[in-house]
Amino acid sequence: MKTTAKGLVIIVICFSAILCIYKLWNYYTFGPWTRDAKIRAEVIQATSEVSGRLETLRIKDNQFVKKGDVLLTIDKSDYTINVERALSQLEILKTQKAQAQSQYERRMRLSNIAITKEDLETSRIKLEELNGQLRKARTDLKKSELDLTRTTIRAPADGYITNLNTREGSYISAGQSLFALVDINSFYILAYFEETKLAFLDLGKKVVITPYGGQDTWGGEITGIGRAIVDQSASTGEQMLKDVKPNYPWVRLAQRIPVRIAITPEQLSSIENRLVAGTTCTVKVVESL
Repeated sequence: MKTTAKGLVIIVICFSAILCIYKLWNYYTFGPWTRDAKIRAEVIQATSEVSGRLETLRIKDNQFVKKGDVLLTIDKSDYTINVERALSQLEILKTQKAQAQSQYERRMRLSNIAITKEDLETSRIKLEELNGQLRKARTDLKKSELDLTRTTIRAPADGYITNLNTREGSYISAGQSLFALVDINSFYILAYFEETKLAFLDLGKKVVITPYGGQDTWGGEITGIGRAIVDQSASTGEQMLKDVKPNYPWVRLAQRIPVRIAITPEQLSSIENRLVAGTTCTVKVVESL
């Protein structure tokens, strides 16, 4: 009798263990969660729009800056001269136009005997040419003044400076990337859910985010679900023929779908100093009751 009872207990324990393992495996495979999630942020590449020597550098790597803060300045000497040269050219052309205008109006009042139509037409054409040169001179002045303002580079957003490799005295070329600015107000989570879990995903659903460190959890909300991914099993081969890769019917890997998640604004303001783009976290969808 004792042997029979002991056997039943063992069977019950084994069955319970198998059931628990099955439920855990089922949740792991089909449950609404993923460990494949990354903290992301919008990154602004700071570039110079003008060339010149880096005169002052007011920032350090990983420094926090506010939108509009002066980050660095480029030597203004050449650009100040360009503005003065454009101003001088504009004044000269204004004087020449005034003279040409006066001459044309005076000749318009003369009779056909005192001046020929050809001379009058020449005066008109000269006046039109000066008007065109004057418009170009005004444009050149605006461009020179714009280039002068571009010698001062300001922060386009609140955020952190990263990958700063330039130093004062270095020569900067127009279009050269100087550093990156991580926008502090743009952090979000990009989670990759297996296609078997799509039934749990919907816009507006709440999620719980746990960073890899596991020190705390954050709230979030699904704001976007990817609608296309690359088909890795097929591509275009030679002679424009479909190159379909062989597969193994007994092994099927679920594709992963990118899902964008917004961190709850109330929590974002309190944890923004600890957010690092590129780090890993776990995301679990909160199932409705």
